[in-house]
Amino acid sequence: LLLAAERQHDGIAVHYSQASVHAGTLTGRRLEQVQWGFMRLVEDLGLQYQVVSYEQIEQGQLDDYRVLLLPASAAISPREAAAIRQFTEQGGLVIADTFPGWLDYHCRVLDKGLLDDLFGVRRAGVPKRGGNAAIRVSMKGLGGDLQLETYDAGLQADAATAWAAGGDVPAVLVRDVGKGRTVVLNTDIGQYESLRSAGTADPVRRLLSHLLEEAGVRPQVRVVDKQGDPVPACEVVRFADGGLTYVAIVSDHRMADAKTQEVSIHLPAQAVVYDVRKGEYLGKTKVVPRTLVPGEPLLLALMPYVVQRPTIEPETPKCTTGQTARFLVRLSLGGQ
Repeated sequence: LLLAAERQHDGIAVHYSQASVHAGTLTGRRLEQVQWGFMRLVEDLGLQYQVVSYEQIEQGQLDDYRVLLLPASAAISPREAAAIRQFTEQGGLVIADTFPGWLDYHCRVLDKGLLDDLFGVRRAGVPKRGGNAAIRVSMKGLGGDLQLETYDAGLQADAATAWAAGGDVPAVLVRDVGKGRTVVLNTDIGQYESLRSAGTADPVRRLLSHLLEEAGVRPQVRVVDKQGDPVPACEVVRFADGGLTYVAIVSDHRMADAKTQEVSIHLPAQAVVYDVRKGEYLGKTKVVPRTLVPGEPLLLALMPYVVQRPTIEPETPKCTTGQTARFLVRLSLGGQ
């Protein structure tokens, strides 16, 4: 059903760099773990992303995105840096974890990172692991501990503003640039997976959700509980097939607080809705009540019309062995 449909994203790009993969051998950070941390965090907010390569960024292929995530993107080429700078100045949001671009594309240490001035930070030489104080957010009404530790003890704010700190070390550094914004999360976002499994990831989700909302990125489909709160760790994927939209929803059964619950699914617009797996017509609505069972996918079809029972008629009343049988299929759409 979905093979011919196009998977939709929410304007979020996740950077992939082969040079940064190699840089991981120097820093001791596995790039794929950090990428999954960012991607899982995005999914937990009911949003979807696309992975973009260093080559795509160098070629200026960020026009379809509003947000660029840089997971452990330690090695950046000059062409990438120029494209990221242009993306930000034109209104994009760039979020990096730890020290973006402190190596060149050949993994040589730079005296000054290619993106340091863009992010409004400065550092002294090679990043230094240090500090075990929990990160406390003190800006934008997001007060609380992130249950994460600072990563680079030598990172300092220059033109950026520190929204959070772990002890004396700045941890969330924000800078408005042109029409856009840059954010450095001075922590290892690869640890997010363990936080969500332990049920302590909510402050991290609130922080990223706030940053994305200020950039105009919000879920097209919202899944909320009886109290109207977003259901955590609930992945939502949209597919487009001509004039039809499919919405796939699954709640992660690996979460510490995973449970079966009654939810309301808020759609971007009113539509004729079907529960595909149950073959159930749910009416023309914008809010769909459903029972969400962890690990069991829910698939909704959003259509502009009601599908009536099809009729199938043979072209000929009889058919002999080896003869091709042809049938006429009629489908009535909303009385048409």
